[in-house]
Amino acid sequence: MKSFLTALLLTLSTTAIADDFEKLIISPYTNQGDTSNYAGIIYFEGSFTHLSKDYLCKQRKLLPHQLQMVDQEGGLVVRIKEAGLIPPTPAQAQDMGLEAFKSKLDTTALNLNEKCITANLAPVADTNFNKSKYNRAYSDEPDIANKYAQAFATSMRNYGVRPTWKHFPGYSQELRNMTNLDYKYIKSYKHGFKEGMVDSSSREDIDNNMQAFKNEHADIVMLNYGIFENISHEPILFEQSIIDKARELQPHSLIMSDDISYLNLTDEKVIYLFKNIDLFLFTDYKDTVIFIKKLNELKDKGLISNELLEEKITRINKWKVSRIIT
Repeated sequence: MKSFLTALLLTLSTTAIADDFEKLIISPYTNQGDTSNYAGIIYFEGSFTHLSKDYLCKQRKLLPHQLQMVDQEGGLVVRIKEAGLIPPTPAQAQDMGLEAFKSKLDTTALNLNEKCITANLAPVADTNFNKSKYNRAYSDEPDIANKYAQAFATSMRNYGVRPTWKHFPGYSQELRNMTNLDYKYIKSYKHGFKEGMVDSSSREDIDNNMQAFKNEHADIVMLNYGIFENISHEPILFEQSIIDKARELQPHSLIMSDDISYLNLTDEKVIYLFKNIDLFLFTDYKDTVIFIKKLNELKDKGLISNELLEEKITRINKWKVSRIIT
């Protein structure tokens, strides 16, 4: 009987820990498992198009702790294509000017709010602006990029949608495609090399470009997972100085990873991410299950502490109820 009770208590303890780890996870919408305890659900075009407004609003009411998210960045990769929900592209924004841009964004943000969306993976604050290539950056000048990103973020906040600034420290004009010759970088990614993932900016230029991310509001800042080869041969989110700078430039924001599903992760890297990141984004639900299991294994080995987990959850909860700083 004693051994049975011991086993039961151990099971309950592990389950509770697993539930707490779930509170750090952003998962894509899925019907493959229970995500009700997750920090957020992201709806890509397929699920968003086929789910009714009534369903989304019901989820928001049933799970008020959970972020209902879209990836609607207004550039080359527009995750939501529904009329009325697409903001101007960066190239269009430059043509129309800042005030007209703000007006268009208000309509977009209002429509998102009416669909019960509470967070958006936008704006982009990168500085690799190239109008002819129709990319996602608003300018190659950090101060101008910041003005447009601030306008985007302000409209979202005004209508109850949390903005996400990305991809810190910001891709620049020095961005190039990864090739098979980049063997020292490829091993960091599960599926080998990725296009447009190597930035060869100098450290000085990177420090300058990241000023586009200055923000005093309680938003989210997403960390870049590309290679900045003049800083490290690892994805840039594994560089401690970059994490520290993100918190300095956005002191009231939560720090979120870009898609963890793409990364090859050792135990040491998982521990590093856990210590430094508030929210973990995935584009594959199955990967969230694997990641949570790994966190529990590391917890059982004494490599992740309850104290840090509780500290992270407290930070997230305070952020969720924080008022916008003006």
